[in-house]
Amino acid sequence: MQAATVWYFGDDHEVYCALQARLPHTLAWGDTGRRLNDIAEQFTDDFVNLADRFDVADWDWWESRNIAERGPLSSTFTTECCRMILFGKCLDRKGSNVFICDAGDLARVLLEEARRRGTPATWIGKGTIAQAVELIAEQTTAALRFARVAIRRIGRLRRLRALRRARPVPLDRLRRCDILFAAWTVPGDFPSPGPRDVAHYMGALPRELRARGLTVGFLALPLDWIGDGNAINAHVAAADEAVFLPDDAIGVGDIVAMAARALFSRAFPTEDLRFSGQPLASVARMVMRRERFDWRAVNARLLAGVGSYLAGNGIRPTTVFHVYENQTWEKGLRAGLRRALPDVKIAGVHQSPFSKLYLNMLPSRVELSTGRWPDIVFTHGARSRRQLTSTGAPDDRVIDAGLFRPSAFVLRPVPGARRSGRLIIATGVDFHECCELVSKASQAAARAAGDWQVIANFHPAAAPAFRTRLQQFLAAQPGNSANIEFVERPIPDLLKGGAAAILYADTNAAFEAVSSGAQAINVERDHALSFDKLADGLARRLYTVDEIALSLDELTDEDAWPSRNDVALALNDCFSPADADKILSVLGLALGNAGGEPLKVMEEK
Repeated sequence: MQAATVWYFGDDHEVYCALQARLPHTLAWGDTGRRLNDIAEQFTDDFVNLADRFDVADWDWWESRNIAERGPLSSTFTTECCRMILFGKCLDRKGSNVFICDAGDLARVLLEEARRRGTPATWIGKGTIAQAVELIAEQTTAALRFARVAIRRIGRLRRLRALRRARPVPLDRLRRCDILFAAWTVPGDFPSPGPRDVAHYMGALPRELRARGLTVGFLALPLDWIGDGNAINAHVAAADEAVFLPDDAIGVGDIVAMAARALFSRAFPTEDLRFSGQPLASVARMVMRRERFDWRAVNARLLAGVGSYLAGNGIRPTTVFHVYENQTWEKGLRAGLRRALPDVKIAGVHQSPFSKLYLNMLPSRVELSTGRWPDIVFTHGARSRRQLTSTGAPDDRVIDAGLFRPSAFVLRPVPGARRSGRLIIATGVDFHECCELVSKASQAAARAAGDWQVIANFHPAAAPAFRTRLQQFLAAQPGNSANIEFVERPIPDLLKGGAAAILYADTNAAFEAVSSGAQAINVERDHALSFDKLADGLARRLYTVDEIALSLDELTDEDAWPSRNDVALALNDCFSPADADKILSVLGLALGNAGGEPLKVMEEK
């Protein structure tokens, strides 16, 4: 009798390892991660154009939802669809399969699909009543969390109103601005006196435009998951420059109304929502139920109020710049600007590489045809420009203007880096991703020939409990005999001493590593999607410990890895020199044209 194949459909790497240790060794484990990645790439166009498979009654509210964003890091939809498609493929091949799901709602959807097909299936899990109680508890918890966020937002708004009585919004200064930057903000970004010359994820672009005679102002978007939101508001209110906050544009009633409206869906999957014949409407409904109480939808709709606030106060910049990642908040901001200030150009600024599975980045046909995409997106290089135009964005709306973050991504080459005997593990902020990365790297270093010095850094955002738990997990894993040194230093500092290779999952540190002379090994996930940002050919994308160990043995073989010339060509393709004059030309802005009409320097096609 053929042994059953086990498929783990979950994100918890600790659970995955425990299952492998406890279940009989006669069971075969399916290559879930590899298969999920293949499926996601196969159906990229379907995911990007998901709106084509929905009945949408209100496009503003549809675009505020995580599922409509299509980002695998903001919504579980892409992953769960890939799991459903893989499930269907397993049923098509017959044989015995065991599917272990972390999420009860996914398990129920899979069971329903098996029964729909007439495939014998056995459920091992909670009974019907227990499942119903679990669902009610989950929804109640989500609703309470939603209410707490709303209450905190109202409290923050009231404290801002008190601040504004002493320091009103500098409307006169904002009216004189040629440019507004919608820029992420932490405490201290707006000292008094200013000016602020850099913007998070947009680099020195504000400074460059100021240097060319343009007047610059800011819409300060609080990074309140990094810094205290009230502190950010206080710093912005005290700033001596043209800056305001999203909460300046709304009232308490707006928060209450948007929060109430967010609880009702205005889009529904059509019954023909299927990829390659696999019905996925049940998955869509499941994910929308999960995301019903997500505050991001409310925040996106509140940002739509910025446009009417600007128009109502006579603030009419020629261009509004925002970080481009095609997230829900951007779409809300753009929708409001389009309605209230249709003559204002909207420019997205893309300054960070992205994985080909960051599907939110790619414009859909609906976004392009309905004017919901930026007028122009400025990329940091030719490669990112090709990525964005791959789904149909017009060439004249995606412009390579170069990298305005000069200290990011590229380091000076370190002589003899590959012969250093050092391996660097670049961890991130996802705990289970880090568990898998560090565990595989440790085991591979122990199996590989040679005496490796293995160094792992902690991401600055990793909390003490995160760090302790990661080290405890590693110590408990069999085969982790490599001596790993955990450090607090950032990756660029570690690379200054040279490194033979960097092992990573989802991080921009890989660019810094290959530019310094190290080789790159992307450690793919066993049971989840992987998000390598390096261009094809720059990194080895490996799943198993044996594959990684073999690659470590081959590090001294110069012919087995990209040459320095290959790396240089790829990096030049990724990152172009910053060219602010190109931005001015494309947008039709004149030097020192403060308060004037945009100059027409390009012919409309």
